[in-house]
Amino acid sequence: MDEFVEEYEGEPRDDATAAAARETLLKDYFSRERDGVFYLKQMQVRLEPVFHWITQRVLGELVDERILETDLFGLPTGVKRRFYWRRGRRYVSREIAQTLKLVQEFSTEEFGKALGYQAELLFDSALAAEGVIVRGWDVREYDGKRWVETDHNLDRLYMRDGVVYGAELKNTLDYIPRDELDVKLRMCEFLGVRPLFIVRMAPAPYIERVRQRGGFTLVFKYQLYPFGAGGLAKRVREELGLPADSPRRLFDSTARRFTAWHEREVMGGARS
Repeated sequence: MDEFVEEYEGEPRDDATAAAARETLLKDYFSRERDGVFYLKQMQVRLEPVFHWITQRVLGELVDERILETDLFGLPTGVKRRFYWRRGRRYVSREIAQTLKLVQEFSTEEFGKALGYQAELLFDSALAAEGVIVRGWDVREYDGKRWVETDHNLDRLYMRDGVVYGAELKNTLDYIPRDELDVKLRMCEFLGVRPLFIVRMAPAPYIERVRQRGGFTLVFKYQLYPFGAGGLAKRVREELGLPADSPRRLFDSTARRFTAWHEREVMGGARS
């Protein structure tokens, strides 16, 4: 799979943000003094809150201008990562091999499932402490209605103060795919529940789509590694500069951002 495909076709370009991203890339990552070698997802995450599609487009433009060089390198699984480095730099193969070796450790299917389970465990616990009840797991049916348009389900049904939320949890470096976001929003509307997206990161246009449907996006920024993987999370932070951690529990303020919004925007409106 080639990461260089245009994943975000149709998403808006912000010229001012793109110019700032270009300056950051050339000053902090690909200057003669820095002279780094980085892969696409690494750059997209490290430049946040710049939208991933803007970073990707700027990198492509720097390649077109022959400022950067790029190529695809494969993991043992067959998945490929696109790397970038300053044009004229030599001997990049060893550094790329070292990066790929570390990337492989957190890119297996088994580890990906563990990431998902970890986020579910932590947020079920954190939200319970805020009075949020789990009403269902892997849901596609609620209140006599069954979703059959696609094979998708909702990770959770949560309830607080009698209000039911259809929740999707994404503990990934990537954004939730746009088409999946839209399906989950339609599911929530069909089932008659409010949408809740609990994600490591989301761009403002996605957050706004959820808001317009009466829902909330809870962003937690750090990818949550499974218990026992703290050493790997530390290496990923220090060697790749990616936001990874393996906490025993979430900060109280994380779940409270959702319940504060719920009390203000949902229950406040209900009481007025």
